[in-house]
Amino acid sequence: MNDSERLKFVIDGSGLSVRAFAKYIGVSTPQNLYDVLKGKHAISKKLAEAINVKYLNASISWLLTGIGDNPEVENVSNISAIIDECQNDNIVMSRDVFELLKSQSETITSQQKTIESLAISNEKVVSYLKEKEDNKSNI
Repeated sequence: MNDSERLKFVIDGSGLSVRAFAKYIGVSTPQNLYDVLKGKHAISKKLAEAINVKYLNASISWLLTGIGDNPEVENVSNISAIIDECQNDNIVMSRDVFELLKSQSETITSQQKTIESLAISNEKVVSYLKEKEDNKSNI
């Protein structure tokens, strides 16, 4: 994976637009991100550090070199939408409120993954029981 692909991987995983991602990681202008995505520049150490502050799983060394496993990137698009809406309405949000929203969002995401996993498990059990019942009736 080259620099452009690694950055795209993280941005896509976040669920944010390039502009919103830049804002989320504290980069003043998204142009640097666009330049990396277009292959004009490599990911700088400063950019890798800014990403790593928000996405601890995206190690600085992986961002800079691509060595290692692809990180699991948290989708924060719902958090970003809430923040943007508050800013558009000139509502000031404290860091505590932001952290609470982030925590709740993480809990919801985790619960959604659990529900999906349970649904798959349930389908397997139903299929197994149906197959067992079919085999029993053939005897």
